[in-house]
Amino acid sequence: MISDLKKICIGSANFGSFYGYKNSKIKKKEISKIFKYLKQKKINYIDTAINYRNSEKIIGKYNKNFQIITKIPDVPKSEKNPKKWIEKKILKSLKNLKSKKLYGVLFHHPPYKYTRKNFLLIIKYLEYLRRKKIIKKIGISVYSIDQIKRSFSIYQFQIVQFQMSVLDQKIYKNNLIKTLKKNNVEIHVRSIFLQGMLLSEIKNIPEKFNFLKKKIKFFENWVERKKITRLEACLRFAIYSDFVDKIIIGTNNYLQLKETISVIQKIKNKIYLPNELKELKSSILNPTNW
Repeated sequence: MISDLKKICIGSANFGSFYGYKNSKIKKKEISKIFKYLKQKKINYIDTAINYRNSEKIIGKYNKNFQIITKIPDVPKSEKNPKKWIEKKILKSLKNLKSKKLYGVLFHHPPYKYTRKNFLLIIKYLEYLRRKKIIKKIGISVYSIDQIKRSFSIYQFQIVQFQMSVLDQKIYKNNLIKTLKKNNVEIHVRSIFLQGMLLSEIKNIPEKFNFLKKKIKFFENWVERKKITRLEACLRFAIYSDFVDKIIIGTNNYLQLKETISVIQKIKNKIYLPNELKELKSSILNPTNW
């Protein structure tokens, strides 16, 4: 039985801005309840980003020694001193988060798109912060296996954040994972509920996602036959993926989070998915194409 919540990392994209296909944002009174619950359950990891509007400030209001992972945005092409620009952003993040340290700093977009000169300026600064123990690990947030390979061709990152769900198993099945794990790279997975669509009623999913409805309907029928909930199926798939170090879980309110954690703590074994859930093309499941 899963009782250890060390794999859980709370996503904060909708703390300070509207996020996801439902364009949802958590209400202030709910955020207070959520942080009290995190403390109670000893869930210490939070994922955020500089571009998540005022999410970092909200986290800072409740920050009590959380292990925080943030993401740095692209440096504007017009910026003449990319190192200085990133330095200002990270110092502002630390101030907003009311923290002296960060567990991780991730590139929010593929780092290989920088010129070699600019990338080296940025990475040397981040390495300096690592030596000073201000940040523990440097990583990437990406959407494809090719982006992982190209990123690692220029630097040995310590964290990879990637999407994974019962409908999106490309990272689960790729041999690249074995190489990353051998090199002690942490794998953090996000979108395990496909931004909530895997848990939604088909009728509530917007028409622009009609291309997913057939698969989601199959999933819905399959879990019904298995006599489990869709929430449990999604969680079991992620929790029992051995290569996964952190699972980033978003929520719309306190009760939703409480239900999710309750299910996690009752999970007893892994789940084996039918082949019918493994046929979607990678490009279809990439939120940047939605």
